[in-house]
Formats: sequence, C-alpha cells, structure tokens
Amino acid sequence: MNDPTTQQTLATLRTCLSQTPSKEIFESICTTLDQCASSDQYETAFRYTEDHIKTWPASLRTRDLWRYWPTCPHGTPAPSTPLLRHFVYPSYIQLSKIKEENALTPLDDEGLRILMASNALECITHFTFESQPFLSAKSIDYIVGSPHAPKIQFLSLHDSDLNEEAATPFANTKRLSALRHLDLGLTHPPKKRPEHEPYYHDESLGTTGAQALATSQHLTSLRTLNLSGQSIGAKGVLALAQAPLLQNLESIDLSHNDIAGLSNLFTRNNIDESGRKKGVRGFLQSSIEQLMGPNNITTNGANILARSPHTSNLKRLRLADNAIGDEGVIALAHSPYLTRLNHLDLDNNQFGDLGLQALSKGNQHHLHTLILSNNKLTDRSLHALTSSDSVLTQLTHLDLSWNTNITSEGLEHIARCEHFSGLDVLDLTGIPLKGYVGHVLLGFSPFLKPSIRREHLNALDEDILRQEALKRHIPIPKHTERDTLLDVILSANKHI
Repeated sequence: MNDPTTQQTLATLRTCLSQTPSKEIFESICTTLDQCASSDQYETAFRYTEDHIKTWPASLRTRDLWRYWPTCPHGTPAPSTPLLRHFVYPSYIQLSKIKEENALTPLDDEGLRILMASNALECITHFTFESQPFLSAKSIDYIVGSPHAPKIQFLSLHDSDLNEEAATPFANTKRLSALRHLDLGLTHPPKKRPEHEPYYHDESLGTTGAQALATSQHLTSLRTLNLSGQSIGAKGVLALAQAPLLQNLESIDLSHNDIAGLSNLFTRNNIDESGRKKGVRGFLQSSIEQLMGPNNITTNGANILARSPHTSNLKRLRLADNAIGDEGVIALAHSPYLTRLNHLDLDNNQFGDLGLQALSKGNQHHLHTLILSNNKLTDRSLHALTSSDSVLTQLTHLDLSWNTNITSEGLEHIARCEHFSGLDVLDLTGIPLKGYVGHVLLGFSPFLKPSIRREHLNALDEDILRQEALKRHIPIPKHTERDTLLDVILSANKHI
C-alpha cells in the first residue's frame, strides 16, 4: 500500500468516484483499477469502488470491448470486468472503423456460443448485439440456454439477421424471467434495406414470428418490445394485441410493418370476453404512437382509429407517412375519443385545406406539438389555423415545412396570430419566403417569441432592417452595431 504508484492510482480512483456518474468516468475508474491489479490492496480498492457505484444505472456501467477484452470471446478480460453491467459487442460497421489493434471479428453463432458460456459475464444484466449480420436463429438458443439468461434484463439484437425461427426460443423459454427490454427491430424493413449493406440476407420475423412470440406465457415481465420493420403485418399485430406478454408492457414499437389491416385491432368481434379485451385496450392506449409509424393505414385506418374508444387516454399520436388524406384528418379531428392529444404528427399524409380547417375546429384542444410537414396546405389552411375561433391555441411546436403552396399571405396570418405567442419552434423549411417579405413579416411580428423573430431578422440586410424599423416608428441610432440593432427591434412592441 506504500508503493507510490499504488497510492497515486488510488487517489485517482477516489477523485473519479467523487464526480458525476458517466460512461467516461466509469472508463477512468476501470482503467485505474486495472493499473493497480497487481497490488495487494486491489481487492479493497475493488470492493470500495463496487460499493460506491452500486446505484449507477447499467447504461453507464459499460466499456468499449476492445479496451478491456480485445480477444473476445477468447482469452481473459481485464480484472475490472466484474464491475460491468452492460456488455456491448461492436457492430459490423464499428469493427471496420476501429483503429486500435485487436483480435475482434464480427460475431457469428459459434462466437456467441463461447461468449454466452463465459464466466466473465456473470455480473452482466444488459446485452447488446446490434447489427450482427452473421448471427442466425441458432444464436437465440445460445442466449436462452446461457447460465446468464435468468439475470438478463435488457437484450438488443437490433438490425441482426433473424428469421421467423428466432422467435420460437423466446416464446418457449422460462429462463428469461427477468427480461424487461427486448429489441428485435430493424432500422430498414427487408425490402427497403440500403444497397450498401450487402451482408444482410433480408430476413425478418414476419407474421409467423410475431404469432410465435404472442404464444409465450413467460415473457410477462417485458416492459418494452421493439419489432419495427419485421414485416409482421396486421395478423401479427392482432396476435400480439391478445398476447399474455402485454400484461406489463409499457411501450411497443411496431413501426414500418405495413399494417394495412389495422381494422382487426379495433373490431370487437376479434376480441374475446375472457380478459383479452382489456389487454387490447391497454396495448392500444400505450402503444399507438409507435404502432402507427409509416404503416400504410390510409383513410380507412384513420376512420377506424377515430371511432375507437380504446384511444381515449392517448396523448401522443404519430401518423407520419400513412396517406390518410383530408378525410382521415377530418375523422381524427371530430373523434370524441382523441381529446387528450398533446402531440400529433401528420407528416406526409396527402391532405390540404379541408383537413386543417377541420383540425382547427376539432376536439384536440390540448395540442402542444403539431407536425404538418410535407402536405398540401395553402394560405387558406393558415387562415383557419390562426383564426380567433381556432381551438389550437396552446401550440409550442408547429412544423409547416415543405408545404410549398404557402405564400407571404399565409405567413402574414402567422405573424398576426396572437395565440401563437407561446410558440418555441416554428419550422418553415422549404416554404418560399418571397425574398425578404416573409422574413420581414415574421421578424417584426408583435406576437412571436424573440427567438423565432431573431432567426428571421438575421436573414435581412441591415439597410432593410433600418427601413422596416423606420416604417414601424422604431427609433434606431445611426451608428448602431447589428446585434444592438436587432435587440432594439426585438424589444420594441410595435404592431405590424
């Protein structure tokens, strides 16, 4: 203990432990411990550290694999490895970018078998094996059969090449009783995989895989489930909606699954009376935000959604890229159930003035975030949105981007709208501002917040700023610097 090097490393350790927990601090702690691994006081230092980080979340107790186990799954990792709680195997792309010398190679089934049998992982509760193109359904057997399986709380195989057979081990096992988070999602559905990713085999769980998962009687501890992009279809969703695993589920991501048969979820004939109806209701209320994604529900799906009492507690609804059109938006606006929404995303849904006019006088009085980008809105839409009888008076985030038919007339409606004074974000990307006219209207608005006004004032030449200020009887000293000029304009509460 009197060795100066040991004293120095232990002092560093104490300094690290006194700081705010982070991945970087954890890395420093482990590196420091590894440096004094040969000291006769190592066990004391290790226990001291272990006691001080026991409340740290597993997400912070992780390291880059090549730093502590460069020969994984072979050989022996660094002495501090028992402090880790989250094991992350580098993705295929990450491995190709690692500069340091190491023996790590893309993970295959045999490598995973060896890894999951290793005693080095006995303290790990979180496992991430994302973007591993050489794993197959057999790898799930190795995970489920591992001595570590009963302790696993978090498992991510995101963007790994799994087919319908991969669902069966999950469905049949009793050994994942602690599992809270399961991510089997795909960033890109198989038919939309980028061409520059040739190592994927374009497989997915499909409807059969989703139905297999739905039969599990032992995954009832799950809180989050990600099956995005897995081509499960409407039948797969229906099976999940009636599954025991929904018992404690808080979030499910089923986006990018082309659920055109959405009506199955909302039809009472498909729900028996033995308690499953409650499960479907809970499923819908907690999960529709992720369920809707780009899933091609169209106008029919929006109509069914609007008529469903299962949506009465919903606060966030993401319907981007669903082609619901004006009729679908009108149905949502008039829904007697969708009255608690505070976040609504209608990006790229092929609707125009009729839809927004209905929404402006609809039942969604509590909306804070409204995404209307990439549609067919015109100045008439903005007149309805900003009218005195509009119900959309609590907006803090409004996205009108890429509605290219909006002109300066529509922007003037925004600039003169008193109930837009609470906006923190106003996205007008892609809207032609007709030279400086649009920037003048918004920059000199008496109602918009200074942060939004400054953005548009900054787009104007100084001569124009002075001219427009003069028109509004805002006194500007002749030799004022630009920043001061902006501050003077922003502080002036003159009406347009």
